[in-house]
Amino acid sequence: MNSRNLGFFRIHAEVVEKAPEEVATIFSMLKIVPLKAEYRADWNSFEYLAIGERFKEIPQHSLAPEYTFKISKSHSGNIELIEVIKI
Repeated sequence: MNSRNLGFFRIHAEVVEKAPEEVATIFSMLKIVPLKAEYRADWNSFEYLAIGERFKEIPQHSLAPEYTFKISKSHSGNIELIEVIKI
């Protein structure tokens, strides 16, 4: 991973407010380093620009692509798997 492995993604505000430990788990499991976070009222979500090893490396002066996460949880509610999908 390097500083050019950039991606945008959103996490719904309700998740951030009610389950911040899940957000921390997502960041930890994906080895994400947030560079910018902004609340987006139009999405009722927090939008992040971050460095992450699962994000595609982009050329200099290029826009970071947008990603979404598909999260699988165990029966006990723990996050087991996170699929990173480029939009």
